[in-house]
Amino acid sequence: MKKLKYLGLIMIITFMLTGCGEKDSTSGGIDNGSNKKVSYYTNAETIYFNAETGKVCSDYKEENSKVENTKGCLKWYLYSDNGNKTVNLLLDHNITQKMIWTEKREYKNGPNSEFLDTLKNKTQDWKGVKDRTDKYSLKDGEIDYTIDYTGYKARIISQEEIMNIIKDTYSNGEDNNMIYFNKSTCSNKDYSSKCEFGWLFDRTGSGCKSVGCYNDGGDEYWTSTAYLDDKYSPVWAVKSNGVIRHETVGFKDTGKGIRPVITIDKSIIK
Repeated sequence: MKKLKYLGLIMIITFMLTGCGEKDSTSGGIDNGSNKKVSYYTNAETIYFNAETGKVCSDYKEENSKVENTKGCLKWYLYSDNGNKTVNLLLDHNITQKMIWTEKREYKNGPNSEFLDTLKNKTQDWKGVKDRTDKYSLKDGEIDYTIDYTGYKARIISQEEIMNIIKDTYSNGEDNNMIYFNKSTCSNKDYSSKCEFGWLFDRTGSGCKSVGCYNDGGDEYWTSTAYLDDKYSPVWAVKSNGVIRHETVGFKDTGKGIRPVITIDKSIIK
């Protein structure tokens, strides 16, 4: 009887430590939204920063935000503080046209090498940004992959981070496929200046009409986070109507762009 009692206790402890196979997002860094030291901001601060020189800048021009541009004084959104004297900045536009995240049958293994190589190569001249050392890992059922950003200058935002940014406002419009950033202030029928998270979907296409939104900054953009669904092989993507939604990978015409995130010392801008 004692053996059974001890065995039961061990099983309970093991369950508490390992869970029951639910989604597990872990990272050695700061990119997946799991680090409790990170502070997320609903109202991101606009920062003008030249990633090539590593300095704040004052010579920003609207044309600098056109799709694919990575040079000069760029517009960024400071959306989180890592609690270690560094902050995360999301660019206001895409640095690529539409990209395939990966082939449909491969989505459980993460983005393909072409996608990641494009992110790395497009940002390699950002000498003013330190090389990254972090990783993004996702395990959700059969989905099991790690994106190793070591040696990269930039990464892409994750679905977990966006959920931390929008906090509980998504409860106003959540379903299995699409989550509004804040349905009460911005829906797919009303792109007004009241869109609370307009900066998250800035320059994402012809549907973007909120303050700060322009149509020449590229298309909608991918996150780093896949979603388990064998029928559609989806990955979370930011849409122009103020939502984050599952989008099927593998088709160029439904592809999204790459929108980079950089991590810099807070002392540079504060």
